[in-house]
Amino acid sequence: MRIVISSFEKWYTNQVKYHKVNGSPPGEELCKRSYSVPDAAEILKVKPETIYTLIRQGKLKTETTDFCMRIPKEEFERWYRSQSRYRTAADRERDREIEAQTISIPEMAKLLGIPRKNVYGILDCKKYRDCFVIERVADRPRITKASFEAWLLSQSTYQVQPQAEDVPEEPPLKLQSPKSGKYYSF
Repeated sequence: MRIVISSFEKWYTNQVKYHKVNGSPPGEELCKRSYSVPDAAEILKVKPETIYTLIRQGKLKTETTDFCMRIPKEEFERWYRSQSRYRTAADRERDREIEAQTISIPEMAKLLGIPRKNVYGILDCKKYRDCFVIERVADRPRITKASFEAWLLSQSTYQVQPQAEDVPEEPPLKLQSPKSGKYYSF
């Protein structure tokens, strides 16, 4: 049996299961047009289980190649543009500027020494609602530091709590065996 080299090379670049003994890695064409689930997870810096959940929810469409699930790049890009929760490394870098100028709801709760639900109550209160400038980063609300500081000065009910000093943890107790060498179970 003879194999046409060009058709073999085309097949080889569109599969990932079989490897040549000497030569380029398989799936070059396949990798140009689609992502594997671990590749997509690495792009978004999430666990592969998160990508599988998105697939199961029908948010990402897939294709099967050699019994492996792959996500077409066009489909991935379309989904990525339509959502704001998951971020690529480039987007996270761009968001760092905004995050440096804002605080999250849990950070505000920690600064004030109150539960997070109370912070949501403050944000919904008619009295304070207009004091805060809220920006959304990765689909999560963040409060600008300037508006938080202005709000702190405009009221006297809440104050920033002093940071508790870090108390060094005691090392765990060392497990010791009985001196007699006999063990009893009950």
